[in-house]
Amino acid sequence: MGKSRNDELNSIDENQSTLRAEREARRKRRAIRQSKRDSDSSKSTSKREDIHDGAVTAKKESITLNAKAAEEQRERANKSSVPIIGGAIDYMDGVRAEIEKVTWPTREEAVRLTRIVILVSIAFSIMLGLFDAIYGLWFELAVDDELAFLGIGAIIVAVGGGFSWRFILREEV
Repeated sequence: MGKSRNDELNSIDENQSTLRAEREARRKRRAIRQSKRDSDSSKSTSKREDIHDGAVTAKKESITLNAKAAEEQRERANKSSVPIIGGAIDYMDGVRAEIEKVTWPTREEAVRLTRIVILVSIAFSIMLGLFDAIYGLWFELAVDDELAFLGIGAIIVAVGGGFSWRFILREEV
């Protein structure tokens, strides 16, 4: 028959403890590699100097802010016992970092751009309303008089064709 509830729970506990042990081993290997890199870089950076346009400048001893933030982010992700939560934390930290990079408009720019959007929206809604009213009247005419409907349709096609030829298809002379 199937597994009992206790067997399933024990299997899940074993899988989770195996995953935790693997994460801990990866974390230790990363820490060892990082400490080796830090010791190598501290040896080379403490004695090394950069030359820019004839001036000698000392190398920075501290980690930059972005590197610190990335390191803190990795540590927080590793602390999480559930991998999905660590991924969500990483994602939200990335979102926050990108939001901080955004150049936000000033209040005056935001008001000006909002006015433009509202005016264009009103203009297009009026234009679409007029098209709807004209086509509604035209199709009501089709019910009453087919010949007038076809005549107006021919006029619309001729005017539309003339505009397209004049402004789109005609080559500049």
